[in-house]
Amino acid sequence: MCAVISQVLAYEIPLDIFNNIITLYINLSIGVVCLFGALLIFRHSGGMRIRRAWGYTLLLWGIAESALVISATFYRPDAIQTSSGHITLYEMMIGNTLGYFLLLYPTELLRPGWLNAKRALLLFLPIILLGALDYIVPFDLRPINLLYPLLLFILVCWHVRTYHRWCEENYSSMDDIDVQWVLRFLYMVVLIGAAYIYICIATGTQRVFTQQLLALFFFIYSTEQILYRRDPWAELKEESEKGGAESTVSKGGKEHFETEDNEANRAKLEEWMATEKPYLNPEFRLLDLREIIPMNRTYLSQFISTEYGCNFYLFVAKYRIEEAQRLMQEYPEMKLQDIAEKSGFTSLASLSHTFSREVGMSPSEWSKKFVNK
Repeated sequence: MCAVISQVLAYEIPLDIFNNIITLYINLSIGVVCLFGALLIFRHSGGMRIRRAWGYTLLLWGIAESALVISATFYRPDAIQTSSGHITLYEMMIGNTLGYFLLLYPTELLRPGWLNAKRALLLFLPIILLGALDYIVPFDLRPINLLYPLLLFILVCWHVRTYHRWCEENYSSMDDIDVQWVLRFLYMVVLIGAAYIYICIATGTQRVFTQQLLALFFFIYSTEQILYRRDPWAELKEESEKGGAESTVSKGGKEHFETEDNEANRAKLEEWMATEKPYLNPEFRLLDLREIIPMNRTYLSQFISTEYGCNFYLFVAKYRIEEAQRLMQEYPEMKLQDIAEKSGFTSLASLSHTFSREVGMSPSEWSKKFVNK
């Protein structure tokens, strides 16, 4: 859509108006959105490294866009004009730097605490070195310079699966922590990167405006989402520290995994699940099992995996599905939305997805087959 709009504007609006008015104001809008977004993020960070990482990204983009607008207004009117020439090495390095900062948030989200100042500098160093070498060597290094952020992006994507597995090992609901949000964020980064590559290889006057529209939408949407996202790593770390004294550890530092203990713990857990039905709480988490099994998070996760052959998310999902099936049989007139809420699912979509994944058919199909005969 942004590409279509930019194409129409580029060919329908006179070039001088496009360069001197529209492009100026879209850059100004990005700068204002980024700086205001950074202010909101820092004020409501709650001590979360994830939000601060996004706040620094917004701050850098806001400063860069503001500097560009100021330069174009008072010093170089052609600084933001959508000329038909190829992008320069200097402009490419600026673009790579801004793209590098876009990956700070997903890196911190997927690997919390890993990205310290030293690692951040080492990851950024190739951008500087490639730019410097381009002035020294007799051949053009800009294609390699352009592809380096892509390599960083691939490294970030490598950890998405690990994050998804970790979430399912510790949470029974994926609300506000689901991997789908990570994927949406990365998809948008891909679009920004594709538009940037388009800028580098194309010569049309609309090429810069395409990325500008994408960036404006991206920053507004992402900031709104990140403001209301939880930090699952920090939550569990805090809970683990609170319950650290409850952990059963041997003198050698290793946890007990005796068969007798596991059998007793399994019996206690299944009785608790059947009588108290904690799975009806959408916020039910792995650490809540310490009420019955006073062990640390690692042991609990291994216990569920060893005894039930699945992660915590699927362990709880089976109870919720059984509850939903019971409700559908006893109250065939009940709406699926109400069944989802009463069986511990956060939404009808969550019920449908999990039910179909585990049972092999949707709740309505199961109801028609086993209830409404």
